[in-house]
Amino acid sequence: GGGGGGRGGVHYGHIVSDPKVPPASLKAMFRDSSLAWDSQKGKSWRKQTSGQLSYQLELEGLKQSKKKVLEYSMALAEKKATAERLKPKMAYGDITPVNALAERRVFLDGWVEYKAGRQRERPKDPQFEYADAEAAGKIMVEYGKPRCALLDEAKRIMDLKRARYGDEGGYEAEAWGERVNIENSERIIQRYLEDHGVAEHVVIKWHDNLSTPSMTMSMSHRRAKGVLHLPRNPKNKHFRREWVQALLDHEVGTHFACAINDAHTGEYLRGTFSATFGQAHGGSQKRTVSQREALVTEEGLATLNTHMSARVKLLWGPALAYWTRWMGSQMGFSELFEALAPYVPELQRRWVQCYRCKRGLRDTGEKRALAKDQCYLEGAWKLLEGRRHLDFRLLHSGRIALEEYPDAKSAWLRFSQSCVRERTKLMVPHFLRTPGKYEEHLEAIAEANGVPARELPSERLRWADYH
Repeated sequence: GGGGGGRGGVHYGHIVSDPKVPPASLKAMFRDSSLAWDSQKGKSWRKQTSGQLSYQLELEGLKQSKKKVLEYSMALAEKKATAERLKPKMAYGDITPVNALAERRVFLDGWVEYKAGRQRERPKDPQFEYADAEAAGKIMVEYGKPRCALLDEAKRIMDLKRARYGDEGGYEAEAWGERVNIENSERIIQRYLEDHGVAEHVVIKWHDNLSTPSMTMSMSHRRAKGVLHLPRNPKNKHFRREWVQALLDHEVGTHFACAINDAHTGEYLRGTFSATFGQAHGGSQKRTVSQREALVTEEGLATLNTHMSARVKLLWGPALAYWTRWMGSQMGFSELFEALAPYVPELQRRWVQCYRCKRGLRDTGEKRALAKDQCYLEGAWKLLEGRRHLDFRLLHSGRIALEEYPDAKSAWLRFSQSCVRERTKLMVPHFLRTPGKYEEHLEAIAEANGVPARELPSERLRWADYH
């Protein structure tokens, strides 16, 4: 700047042969900016101090940085909007491949050719595409790796079902009763919603290409809205009388009840009346358990409630899901599909098992699996082990993981003795309304699956081991 003088024309750290001509290095600094390189605000560059030049350069750098941030934010917003538009509108849409139907058709056609001897090798592993591949991968990580603690128990239940009932058709007819059509299913669903006082809060949405039912929910302060997503195919196993009841006990009687009750009680159980909830977050009402820990308990409850109306209390579906997810972490899609043949002979249903196992991956040939569906058996097993000393009405009064249970129990005692409890309306599922009935159901399920009652979870299922 102007501070640089001397015969050699020393200027901003550079030697200039002609003090009237800006050095090339200084000119380059101004080249990509909106500034005139030879002057600033009518003041010749030769008369600016080094501090003034530094300020101008910093100012231009800041402008360029803000421009890049804005461009990045706009690109990110566009990416999110595109992903939201393409994402299937159902539960866990982020890990639902947008090309699942096309890949299923190609794979199953190839499998038929392979089994008929017209194709030498198994068909190639499906390659899934997602509306947002990054979001799908993140969900894979959130649920961790598949576990094998209950692998022997799962295999025992699977073999027991196969020995007693043969293929799936025999088991389903025995467990879930006669078939019902869509119209009768809707009437059963509507009566259930009305009985629980949530007919205005839950809507039914039918899908042509949905493999399994699910529920999506939106939460606001002390309010919940739910959408029950159902497959329209009348040949689907879900259109049996007891299964429709079981589905409602799972999605509405458990998930929706826990969600809407938590909207009313969460601030008290994790805040006002809690001795320890939220302390790790400076007194906030945030939960301190992982996504998987929270899901294990709630899906465990949902699994037990699903089997309340079942004529067969064997946890066949959860056992199959547990075993398949572990095996999926050891095999690619095509190999897993073949390994499942003895237990799921029907191709479409076998595809569903492998698909749910490998969703979240692009290349399903990877020896990895989405561990989420292991939560059904794992959660049910933990709850059954503790069935003699757990308060299941408390567990339905909000979103409470077993890891949070001791603190929630203490908070509930204080909450129940306060005047706030009288003003708090909770949704009570029908299966909890008759004293002693729920406990009888738990004993029947435990006996059918060989689950002993324990004072504490067995060592192999201690949650701390999974950190």
